[in-house]
Amino acid sequence: AREELQQLEEDDWARTQELSKEVLRKKMEASRTDDDNYDD
Repeated sequence: AREELQQLEEDDWARTQELSKEVLRKKMEASRTDDDNYDD
């Protein structure tokens, strides 16, 4: 049972990492769009 729990924790961690990457990417895109707007 302990091994299963370990696997679940690793899956959760991987999912969290993916979410963090997605959030960072959206932030980067948003800031890039803002920068483009300032150029006008």
